[in-house]
Amino acid sequence: MKDYLHALKNVHQSIDDLLVKSENSSEIQQFTDYFSKSLEPCFDEIQQSSTKLKQLIETCLKELEDTEELWNNQPTLSETDYNQTMEEIGRLAGCSFKVTEAVKKYQVTIIETLKSAWQKDFKELNDKWFMNESGKSKQGIGWKEKESYITGVKTIKDHQVQRFEELLKKLFQLIRGNINDIIDFNQFKQDLKSLDKKTGEKYLQVVVSALNKINNSLSTEAPYSQYFETQVLAKLDVITNQPLVEFSWNNLTNRELPKAELTWEEVNNSNSEYLEQLELVVDEIFDQQSKLIQIFVDSLMKFYNDFLEKQQYYKTESQEQKELKYQWLETQKHELSKIKQSLDEVLSSFEVKS
Repeated sequence: MKDYLHALKNVHQSIDDLLVKSENSSEIQQFTDYFSKSLEPCFDEIQQSSTKLKQLIETCLKELEDTEELWNNQPTLSETDYNQTMEEIGRLAGCSFKVTEAVKKYQVTIIETLKSAWQKDFKELNDKWFMNESGKSKQGIGWKEKESYITGVKTIKDHQVQRFEELLKKLFQLIRGNINDIIDFNQFKQDLKSLDKKTGEKYLQVVVSALNKINNSLSTEAPYSQYFETQVLAKLDVITNQPLVEFSWNNLTNRELPKAELTWEEVNNSNSEYLEQLELVVDEIFDQQSKLIQIFVDSLMKFYNDFLEKQQYYKTESQEQKELKYQWLETQKHELSKIKQSLDEVLSSFEVKS
């Protein structure tokens, strides 16, 4: 680039020489004015290209500096206790299994608790409204009974939401407690110091990001409660959305009569769909939490496995290999620095000109 700039300057200088030799003839003056304007974009291109190239060179030099920092940290990494790293990997695997099993166990507990409470309350309500005085089952109930029955169903629904939220809070407490057991942040940050700054920041960002996703999912029960209501309790709409206005001939405006009876078949079908959907939604919520936990554990496992791999490599690296890579590094730094210096000189000439 420096040679190109020098050549362009010579061309530009030759214009002045031509004017002097031609004694400033109008024809030559016209030509040189036009030609000077044609040269200007060439100078602009050299300046812009030099600026861009300098930025790229600086990026390359920064990467070489980061690499040198990484290699300079080799003694620290290779001296780290191998057994301690293996113990941490084993501990993480054990914690992961423990959390997964605890979440699965509590998943079953929540489903059984919600189902059991629902079936108890629902049976009491059905025994009250779908059994006659002689103890026989009714096939359906009419206007007045239906209104009281629907009020009872809505009350049970509210109780289920409350139970669900209470059980969910316990789940979140369980997960938080186990997450604290999984990671020792003081030890993790200490291990990161054995790596170069760039690599350490990368691993820290991945682990913290995975942990933040878990914490965000545990910040409030509200979204899960809303999801529970829309996806599970909605299965009872067949019951709760029944018309409650008692039929009257005086209010009749068309030939179609409103449905007066709530049948046992409708109630029984809604109950079955509710219990089935309850299990599906709880499973979905728990699967989501389990995946977030697994992503978090996997990010830590990847760090320590890579850490162990680098540790083993540096321990077996020969002195000849170390010297060879440092020689290569210094050579590249030297060559790139020369290019940068040349570009600085090119750009400085434009500063003087401006």
